[in-house]
Amino acid sequence: MDNTKSGIIKVIDKAIFVFVVLFLVSLTNSIFVNQLGYFGALLLLIAKSIITKKNIFRKTGLETALLLMIAAEVLSTLFSINRNQSIQFVLKFLLLIPILYTINSAAEDIKTAKLYFKIFIGGALISCLIYLYLAYDYIIYNQFQIQQSGPSPFQYPITASELISFVVIFLFAFAVNEKVNFKNKIFLWLMFLVSAVALLSIYKRTGWMGAFAGILFMLIYLKKWKIVVPLFLFVLFVVLFEKNESDIFIYRDKNSDLKEIQHIKTEGRIREINFDNNSATIGDYENGLLCTRDFKTFSKTEMPFALISFFKWQNYYCAALSDTRFIVYKKNDKNEFQYVKEFISPGYINSYAVSNGVLYVNDIDSGLTILRNSENLKDTLRFPQFSKTSKIVVDSTTITFASYKKLEIFELQNNIPGEKIVDYNFKLSFGLLGKQNNIYFVSENNKLAVYELAGNELKLHSVDKKIANPSAVTFNKDTIFIATLTKEVIRSVFIDGELKVISRYNLGYSPLNIYYDKDRLFVTHLIQGRLFSFVDKYNPSNFTRFALWRAGWKIFLDHPVFGVGNIDLADLYMQYKRPMDKEVQGHMHNNFMHFLVTLGIIGIIAVLFLFIMIFRKLHQVFQKVKTIPFISSYTLGVLGGMVSFLVAGLTEWNFGDHEIITMVWFSLGLCFAFSGYVKENSRDVN
Repeated sequence: MDNTKSGIIKVIDKAIFVFVVLFLVSLTNSIFVNQLGYFGALLLLIAKSIITKKNIFRKTGLETALLLMIAAEVLSTLFSINRNQSIQFVLKFLLLIPILYTINSAAEDIKTAKLYFKIFIGGALISCLIYLYLAYDYIIYNQFQIQQSGPSPFQYPITASELISFVVIFLFAFAVNEKVNFKNKIFLWLMFLVSAVALLSIYKRTGWMGAFAGILFMLIYLKKWKIVVPLFLFVLFVVLFEKNESDIFIYRDKNSDLKEIQHIKTEGRIREINFDNNSATIGDYENGLLCTRDFKTFSKTEMPFALISFFKWQNYYCAALSDTRFIVYKKNDKNEFQYVKEFISPGYINSYAVSNGVLYVNDIDSGLTILRNSENLKDTLRFPQFSKTSKIVVDSTTITFASYKKLEIFELQNNIPGEKIVDYNFKLSFGLLGKQNNIYFVSENNKLAVYELAGNELKLHSVDKKIANPSAVTFNKDTIFIATLTKEVIRSVFIDGELKVISRYNLGYSPLNIYYDKDRLFVTHLIQGRLFSFVDKYNPSNFTRFALWRAGWKIFLDHPVFGVGNIDLADLYMQYKRPMDKEVQGHMHNNFMHFLVTLGIIGIIAVLFLFIMIFRKLHQVFQKVKTIPFISSYTLGVLGGMVSFLVAGLTEWNFGDHEIITMVWFSLGLCFAFSGYVKENSRDVN
């Protein structure tokens, strides 16, 4: 090679290194930078091959399996119900496979391969520290219970949890397998602890499940039974004794003072309380409707599914269920509920309200449905333009729609939305807590903000920075009670046009909701065990997945051989789902079900063969390098990461998640790079 070419190659090599570093540091935080690094390195490697007239892309041993997978994708595309879209999706799939070969070839020697992994871990730990920093407010204000998710500034929380689960598994592999001095061992365990706490802070079950499966597999693979048994017993203990609480606290409101007079523990999960003369109806998630006097149950009405909310509508009572049905009841002479009928709104219910004898149901996908007559459910009006709304509030004169950063207020004309009065945009996301007369109470930037509707304007009335993380409001004439995630109930009134705090009460727990009735303040409290939600059939996420899998199986039976093609499945799912299954996804929330639907039997065989070959190849690599420091630990981590990927894929379509499959191909590519530089029976690799 002449000097000119040699100089060009040196420049290309340096550029490849820069692009790979960009790829590595952004694997857990930026898909744009990540793909910039990947395609930059790939194109430069191709250019280097052309200049040197040598194929620098090394084989991995997965070529046959990958070709069969590609063949299955091509066949499914030929028989696809949407061939054009399938071609696009297959091309996206094909563009990511070269990550495997790019990383394998860019790591020119063991020293470079080790450096690449250290850069990746360094970038990942920075991401973990950012998650931990952002999780502070979630911990202080108990937002995990409210949002059922943790902070995720870079990706969707589920994607973030799966990416960090790889980091957790890699660091655990090094901590348990690497033979290092005490100081370095402590350092490894500290890094593992940081990543594990970051994973917990994202608060997504998919990442937890995958990380646990990967760690358990590695321990069993290494036959470390002294760790496996205690770990299994610990997890069993947590599952059996996980804290689940459901309480109603009743306070007497006398002389501007609150005094607890009753504490009731409920058997299920309290949702809300409705008051009717001298009785109260408790809506319980599992146990349905409990009619009480002095909060002693005298009748129980079981629901066909989990109860979300309960309200009175004209002469009837309605129970809103988590499967999106409304069940209509009427009370008999014994004050018991009798089933009358049921109905389903057109779309995915997000909020509803009863006002002026009219039921307003707002669906996030199909807009507003107004039901005007409880005797005739066909007497409805539809307004599809009012979609993507998080909450509606209706009174005698206005209807308010709250969304991510917007508040829209319309006049009510004959109980239907008329002229728009206000279109107000917030700088940050906000939560509409409630409305009294023309005053709106809003949680904005974790503070209580009060807005006033004056004519055709919404004006900021005040912001009380001392009322942090307000979560609910209730009213008693001119008194406003505000519940906060900081475990307080705050009594306020308007004096001379200003909101004044009269008193603050530390409850010692974070309230779910608050109600006022006849000089008594009712506070509900709920702690839901996160691990229990794995087996909770009523959990909305679980319900949606079961619905998708049920419809997916029907689609597969109609297209068993080649599937429907690698396409977005949303429109097809709409044809196969039940009327009550409202949430529509473009995938099956399960790798294997998704491949059955899109690629059929031919495709699922190819997929299973690919996974088998990956594990077979990884096992062979580990057996070759198990005595070699660093490389054996990394290979063990890749084995655990693949187990994590497959287990998480039982409830997610993570094979089709751009960020996750990038992590998979990177992990495998670097592993095969290490393997390629290790000679048979090598005992010492520096």
